[in-house]
This record gives sequence, structure tokens and C-alpha cells, in this order.
Amino acid sequence: MSNRKLNIGIACLLFIFSIGLIYAQNDRVKDLLQQLEVATHDSTRVYANKQLGYFYQHSNQEKAINYFNDGVIAAKRSNDSLQLANLFYSIGYTFSVKQELPNAIENYLDAARIYEKLKDDWRLVNTYMGISNLYISDEDVDKQAQYLDYAEDLVLKGNDSVQLGNFYSHKGVIYDQRKSYDSAIVYLKKSLKIAQQIKNKNSIAAALTNLGLTYKHIGNTNDALNYYKQALNIYEEEKNDFSLGILYNNIASAHAQKQDYKSGEEAFNKSIDYANIVGSQQILLQDYKDLATMYGKQPDYKKQAEFLEKYYSLKDSLFTAEKENQFSQLESDYIIEKKDLELEAQQLDIEKKQIQNTIYIILFSFSVVILGLLLFYYKRSRKKNNLLQSQNQLIIEQKDALETTLSDLKSTQSQLIQSEKMASLGELTAGIAHEIQNPLNFVNNFAEVSNELIDEMLEELDNGDIEEGKAIANDVKQNLEKINHHGKRADGIVKGMLQHSRNNSGEKELVDLNKLTDEFMRLAYHGLRAKDKSFNATLETDFDPKLGVINVVSQEIGRVILNLFTNAFYAVNERQSTTESNDYKPTISLTTKRLKNSITVAIKDNGNGIPSEVVSKIFEPFFTTKPTGKGTGLGLSMSYDIIKAHNGQLEVYTKTGEFTEFKITLPIKTKKS
Repeated sequence: MSNRKLNIGIACLLFIFSIGLIYAQNDRVKDLLQQLEVATHDSTRVYANKQLGYFYQHSNQEKAINYFNDGVIAAKRSNDSLQLANLFYSIGYTFSVKQELPNAIENYLDAARIYEKLKDDWRLVNTYMGISNLYISDEDVDKQAQYLDYAEDLVLKGNDSVQLGNFYSHKGVIYDQRKSYDSAIVYLKKSLKIAQQIKNKNSIAAALTNLGLTYKHIGNTNDALNYYKQALNIYEEEKNDFSLGILYNNIASAHAQKQDYKSGEEAFNKSIDYANIVGSQQILLQDYKDLATMYGKQPDYKKQAEFLEKYYSLKDSLFTAEKENQFSQLESDYIIEKKDLELEAQQLDIEKKQIQNTIYIILFSFSVVILGLLLFYYKRSRKKNNLLQSQNQLIIEQKDALETTLSDLKSTQSQLIQSEKMASLGELTAGIAHEIQNPLNFVNNFAEVSNELIDEMLEELDNGDIEEGKAIANDVKQNLEKINHHGKRADGIVKGMLQHSRNNSGEKELVDLNKLTDEFMRLAYHGLRAKDKSFNATLETDFDPKLGVINVVSQEIGRVILNLFTNAFYAVNERQSTTESNDYKPTISLTTKRLKNSITVAIKDNGNGIPSEVVSKIFEPFFTTKPTGKGTGLGLSMSYDIIKAHNGQLEVYTKTGEFTEFKITLPIKTKKS
């Protein structure tokens, strides 16, 4: 079960809708079976099989899938693409109920391909959001976001309030799972607003519950309980016992989070009552599990053991019930082949009685064994209680030790990251110093010459040679203009570096990557030359004039580029120092390119390359091919994380003894047409 537990967001709304549909069709099952018996057209078979599949979706998934597959065969024969896609969608949803993720995705995607060909955006959006729902229980937030992104443009382009509300709800849940709670609240409130506008009470209650869960996650249990209370009023008014069972579980968890165990216990008991009313063993399982957790925190180990025993007993019984459902399915398949429905029902009753008699015999046979086991466990209950208390104490001690170790690791990690940043700052400083030195040399030289010219001018004026004095004054003026020019040049260098190295809050801004990469290439080059005056390299650039600007955190992207250039210059310098050939020329190339939906930056060196056996490890923290003391092993790891945070890719291509190329790919968010 996912971190959002019994979340009654979109997934549960679909579930409730399907349950309602099943009950609505219950009276029509016999008519549908009769239609199948006498059907002469495939369109009738498609319809009947699809409706029967809906009926069994939550009670007997295997049977539902069989009916849907029969509908697929009929739809293919009649070349009905829309109904074929609808059946694939229904099969995908049924597999999701069974928690068979690969089969669910396969059928959802089959439906999506047909909807794309039909340009049926409305159903395509539902399919993408259905796939996104699958990954909620699998706790794969990136996959949820991926399919939600597929749906985004279509949802915003469309004019369906229900779909838009569902989309915002999905978005909010994803931000909640990523612990971006402020963004989660923004989207969930948008979902609530739409639900209120269309006056859909179930959607309103679902949005309120999602908001409550997010506020609970940030520790604001008072606001969480307030949202739960509003949802509670709606579900009580609607007499929605199933949702009330789920909601009371969430309310109880919020009270337990506040350490209000009495209120938590009361709410859990209500959840159990509603679960029994609707016959939801899944809600009971969650209640028993959460009660055991709550009593463990109090601590009340006796009650904790009691509910753990209930939890595992119910889990075992569910397994048995599943087997019985499979057996009932085989019986039902056999009965459907009969023409006389009344005779079939009578035969089913007889077989059920036979099964019951068999079960009674089995239960009686094992009754003595069960009674003996109960007596045995009763005698050992006190001993188990003492053992459970000792184990809990040991767990608490181990937890404290792990928390201390984790704190030490985080502190060490922060120090190492700061060390890597300071190393980058050293490279940056050396490059800046070289860039500024040239204009400063001009300023100093022209200032010195101008000072001497002024002395000469004063001497000529004292001698009465006005013309010569004016000529010298003109020379001084030209020198001052040159001083002013080179002073502005130094000022521009400083301002440019400050622009790229200022400590900002991580906000994105529009950046010209051609200019940024060119500046950091020169800074890295001069930084190395500041350490080794004998080093020289050929710098080759191929800038795409149509590159334009991109919205990124310039400080972070600058750090990545500086790190890649520093590594490249280090690589060619190492090869030059170890090669005996005079033909080797250190060369660094920089290429930028604008593609349809992305921008690429490629940095290539003709160094020794990276050995094939370690290429897969270079983005791992603390891994380095440099000698001890030459690197922290964090540069490429940090660079990889920065590019990934920008939804981009950092890739490496290399050949031992020839070259290494790092390629950055950053997505462009295009405007909607």
C-alpha cells in the first residue's frame, strides 16, 4: 500500500463509480446472458460482454477479463476501433484492480494507441491518468508524473471541468509524494474549487480528504482534521459507508499523530464498524495494522499483540477467500454455458451445499488440533508478552543508534559537498584573476607612462614651448582614454562573473548558454594555466546561432559546466605529461545545438579517455579516477544531480586512449499553439 494509505482521491473515485455501476447492472445480468445466447451481430456481443465485464470487475476479475476479451474478439471482427479501445481500457483497469501492473499497462497502452489514431483526446487523457494511477500503489512518482505530463496539454486544451479537476488532484498527489507540500496544496485546492463549481459532492469530499492528508504530512493535524470534518459531513449526508470507513481511518491516524490516542481509538472503531457494514476487508486490514502501530507507541504491548494477531488472521482468511472466488469462477463459467438459467441456479445451490458440507467435515476434523493449539498458546501468552517487550526495547535502542549514525553521515556529506564547492570556487577564482590581470596591466602601464608625460609637459610649459606642451597633453588624453577603456573592460569581467556566481535562492532565469559556456571554458583554461604556465591547449567552439535562451538556475548550470571543463583540461594535461610523442596537441571542443524540444551542450577532450570497466561508476558519489588528493569524487555526482533536477540528462561517451565527451541535454518548454 502506498504512503498515502487509503487515499480516496482519483483512484477511489473510479472505484466507487465502478461499484455503483456494478450494482446498477446487477438486475440486468440474466438479460445480458440471454442476449449472448441469441446474439447474431458482433455489435450486440461487444455490448453484452462489456457490460458483463463491468459487473464482475470488483468481484471476480478473472471472469471480467474473460468477458472483456470475448468483446475484443467481436470488436475486431466488426472493425469497431472505438469499442476495441474501450475494451482494452476496461481490461487495463481490471488488471489494476488485481494489482497486475505489467498487464494493466500493456492494455492501457493498446487503448492509448487507438485513441491517438482516432484523435479522441478526452478518452486519451483518461487513459494516461489511469496509467498514472497504477504507479501510485507502486510508489513510482517519476512514472506518475511522466504520464500526467502526457495528459497535461490535452487537458488544458480541452473544456472538461471533471477532467481538469481530476488532473489537478493527480498533480497535487504527486507533489505530496515528492514532499513538495506547498505545491501539493495549491493543486489540491484548485481541484476542490472545480469540484465545488460543478457541485460534485464525491469529488468535493475526495479533494478535502487529499488536502487533509497533505496537511497531516506537514504536521498540521489541526487543519487536517478540519478538512476531514468537512468531508465527513458530505459522506454522512450521502450515506456513503464505504468512504466513511476510509475517512475514519485517516481521522484516526491524524489523532494518533497528535498523540490523542483516545480519539484515535474511537475513530478506528468507527472505521471498523463501517468496514463491517460494507464488507471491506481491505479497510479492516488497514485498521488492524494502524491500531497495532498506535498501541506500540503508547506503549500498550498487549493490545498491540492483539491487533497484530487480528491483522495476520484476516490476511490469511483473505487468501482463502481468494481461492474460493477462483473456484466460484470456474463454476460460474460452467453454468453460463447452460440455457436454462433457473436449472443452473438450482445446480449452483446444490454444489454450494456440497462445498459447505465438505468444509464442515474439514473444520470438524481439525477442531481438536485447533483447541489444542489454543490451549498451548494460552499457556505461553505471558512468556510471549515479556519477549515482545524485550524486542521492542531492543528496536528502540537500535533506532536511536541508527538516527545518531544518520545524523553523523548527513554532517559529513554536507562538509564534503562544501569542499567540492570550494574546489570549484578555486578554479573560478584563478580564471577570473587571469581575465582581470590583462586589463589591469594595461591600466598600470598607461598610468605610469601618463605620469611621465605630465612631467615632460610641465617642463615644456616652463620653457615656454606651448605647442610641445599641447602635443604631450594630447598624448596624455589618449592614454587616459585607453585607461578608461581597459578599466571598463575589467569592470565588465567582474560584473559578468558576479552575475554567474552570486549566491541566489535557486530561482530559474533566462540564460544564454552560448555565452555562459564560452565564459566558463575560458575561466577553466586560465585557472589551469595559473597553476601551470607551461600548459597550452587548442580551444574549438561550434555555437548554434539559433540556440536562444533557456530557463535554468544559472549558478547551478555554471557549476556543472565549470566542473566538466576542469575535468577536460585535467585529462589533456595528464595525457600531454605522459606521452612521449611531440605530435600530440591538447584540444578541447565545445558544441551547442538546438533541437526540436531540447538544447544540447557537448564538451569533448582528446585525453586518455575513461577505462570501460569504470564508465558505469563515474556518476557515483566519491568515485574518482584521479590520484588521492586530486579530487573529492563528488564533482560528477553533483553535476548529474543538478542536470536531473532540471529534467535533463548528463551522458558520457568515451574511447580509451582517444577521447571523452560529456553531453548535457536540457528540455525546452515550448509555448502551446
